[in-house]
Amino acid sequence: MPQNALHGLVGLAVCRRMGRNAAQAQPWVMGVILGLMLPDADLYPAGILRLAGVIDGFDVIHRTATHSLFLVVLLMILGGVFRSKPVWSAACMGLSLGVGLHIFLDVFMWFSALPLLWPLNVLGEGDLGVVDVWKGVEIPEMAKSFRDVLEMLFAAIYLTSLAKIGREDPGTSSARKLKGCVYVCWGLLAVTSVVAFFVPYDGKMVFVTGVLLLVFVLPVLWWQTWRLRAPITAWCLR
Repeated sequence: MPQNALHGLVGLAVCRRMGRNAAQAQPWVMGVILGLMLPDADLYPAGILRLAGVIDGFDVIHRTATHSLFLVVLLMILGGVFRSKPVWSAACMGLSLGVGLHIFLDVFMWFSALPLLWPLNVLGEGDLGVVDVWKGVEIPEMAKSFRDVLEMLFAAIYLTSLAKIGREDPGTSSARKLKGCVYVCWGLLAVTSVVAFFVPYDGKMVFVTGVLLLVFVLPVLWWQTWRLRAPITAWCLR
């Protein structure tokens, strides 16, 4: 994945541009934004396997089922199945667009292969459907370290954006609660930047950023997005 909060920022931009055309605005908007962010929920089972010492388990789970074009198609089909239930249909269609955009960003902005047609690459022979635009490119270790550090930067920017959106809506007080989370993200950015300079990009660096991401950053991003769904939708419709 590129930084999860960067996915969220892309979702805000897309919904700001296209949200006015949605028949069921809020489920569609939340579908797009969370569809861009939630595919990385597979980091949780992958991380558990890594902690359990199942080294290959991380690659087996992360960026597989939740990053497959088959999931995009399935969500589109569900959107059609639920056409008699407009809220569910809009949510599925929004999720389909969001997941598709997440996959597109991952192809170009993360330094590894992506199995677009998972599980065909596992069931068949060879790398069927696997795309790797970075194949043959030597990525400096420092770049990999600061790629992870940028998780904190974009998290702070995304939460600051949500706070601003919330302040524009007089009917919500949730935005004020974001201030502390924003400060924490800026603090984590400073700490992880220092760590990236002095700690090689190995198991220790991955562990530090991974724990911060799974324990704090991702839950805060997703929960605050959901909490502010009303003002976010209102902002996208302006």
